[in-house]
Amino acid sequence: VGLAMAMSRRWDEAAREFESAALAGPGDPEVFLQLGKARHALGQSAKAEAALRRCHDLDPDRSEANALLGSLLAKLGREEASEILQRALKAEPTNVLALNSLGDLQLTRSDLEQAALSFSASLQVDGHQAETAFKLGFVMESLGQLEAAIGAYQTARQLTPGLLPVSLALAGVLDRLKRHKEAAEVLEAAATL
Repeated sequence: VGLAMAMSRRWDEAAREFESAALAGPGDPEVFLQLGKARHALGQSAKAEAALRRCHDLDPDRSEANALLGSLLAKLGREEASEILQRALKAEPTNVLALNSLGDLQLTRSDLEQAALSFSASLQVDGHQAETAFKLGFVMESLGQLEAAIGAYQTARQLTPGLLPVSLALAGVLDRLKRHKEAAEVLEAAATL
């Protein structure tokens, strides 16, 4: 019943169902994973963390739970986030949430080379992530790899043509490379959207 509630985005009801299931079967990691997802969707970080930690305790190698827990901990600025995300990636190297969360954490820590690797790996798994492509562009620009930054920004722009910050970033890099005509074309196109 809880899964049906979650699938229809009725998170309050889903959380109640999973709470009941957790009381009835306190050893089922899937119940705690689903409870953590519902609590996360409701913005209840502390309760989501508790449920996901319980899932982690019951099944330490469950990639989905580790990715969600690591992502949550990374957003909260917790040190252990990196270790948990690495564990998720060890179990499932193509986990996009874990790759993106690890990239965000690395970016926050100014570990740009590692952030570039994480974001690139995520885009190799799913090339339709405009935000990740934008972040990769920013990282590559920060590393001075301007042609790579252009490629990432162009990908983000193709995925979300009306997003002005992407066009501005792309035009900025083109301008730095003295490709003024291309920069002007990007800005003109952005102005018409």
